[in-house]
Amino acid sequence: MTKSQTFGLIYEDPKSVPADKFRFDIAGSVLHEVPDNASGIINKTIPAGRCAVIRHLDSHDDYTNPDK
Repeated sequence: MTKSQTFGLIYEDPKSVPADKFRFDIAGSVLHEVPDNASGIINKTIPAGRCAVIRHLDSHDDYTNPDK
């Protein structure tokens, strides 16, 4: 089984935009281009540049709780 790196790409702070304007991509590294498919999975390249890296090791249930 081949393993893939996974990435969550958040484009706005969810507290600063209306819910219908919030954008979030989930990405995985691939060895070959993904062919056209009915699932809507597309090929993109994460552009080079400055970014923040955060590793979240707890449950995703309390993301909005500032006390956690």
